[in-house]
Amino acid sequence: MMQYELLVIDDFFSEKDCDFWMYQWRKYETEKQNTGPGVNLEVLHLQDHAELSSYKEELISNLDTIMPSHVVADYQQVVLISSGSYMGTHKDIWDTEYSSIIYLNEDFEGGETYIRLPNQESNDIVIKPKTGRLISFRGTDIIHGVNKVTKGNRFTLPAWYSLPEIVIKKQTMNNKEYKDEYTENN
Repeated sequence: MMQYELLVIDDFFSEKDCDFWMYQWRKYETEKQNTGPGVNLEVLHLQDHAELSSYKEELISNLDTIMPSHVVADYQQVVLISSGSYMGTHKDIWDTEYSSIIYLNEDFEGGETYIRLPNQESNDIVIKPKTGRLISFRGTDIIHGVNKVTKGNRFTLPAWYSLPEIVIKKQTMNNKEYKDEYTENN
């Protein structure tokens, strides 16, 4: 696959796939994250659950078909953004080459993803969530965010891809080293 700024694929996941991942989010313990004003997430980290490894490998195999060949799967989550929450304008952290989001539901209001492609200073592309839709982009290069969810709960399955040497480097780092690297590069 060649490099791209923004890729949108409808029906990347079936409704059955989406239901499966939302069920896993409900089944396992999640981590609450408050990464800033208005940002309240509940996250299921897929790497924390060995019993999900075969499903995770199938997910990665499917994502590999659309990712550029120079990157490898790094980490994946199932994320809930509840009513009243949003994710402000940001770029992804230093270790990510490509970011993807698969929308697991659409029975909520608000929660659109907005993306500002390079050389488009003021015209954001707004992507309406649709069950099974995948979007992917260079997360460290492209400014993006999530509009406020005004009603209901927004479920997504984000996945991040990195250069192979970065994945290997991260596997050898402890938490302090990773935080130091993150601070230095952001």
